[in-house]
Amino acid sequence: MIVHTSFQILSAILLIWYGCLRWWWFTYAGKKYPERDYSWYKAPINMATAFTSIVFLSGVLFAFSTTGTLWFEIFKCMAGFLLMRNVWYTIEDVYAYKKQEWNTQKEQAIFVLFDIAMALDTLIWYWLA
Repeated sequence: MIVHTSFQILSAILLIWYGCLRWWWFTYAGKKYPERDYSWYKAPINMATAFTSIVFLSGVLFAFSTTGTLWFEIFKCMAGFLLMRNVWYTIEDVYAYKKQEWNTQKEQAIFVLFDIAMALDTLIWYWLA
């Protein structure tokens, strides 16, 4: 697998988001600002997506660079799942953004950007693999 620096930078940013910032934001923002206490982030599918994202991003950045292995097939499945979930999240979040269902449109726009970025990351990984 040929890895390009721009892909590595995007993957590193997403890993920081899913591995650190997302947890900090949702754990502490709700305590300081009760209106930002989102219940949806603890939903099982959202937690599964977040953990799958962490495993996928860690693997493509640090561990699994060879093709034709069992790991490669597992990562293809993870990438497919993450691509579908993040496309769905993008559609769902854009719809909510247009209906202004959120307290702050800025936060919603951030979530849309991360959804798009993760979908692009998985597509780039497929392309590079």
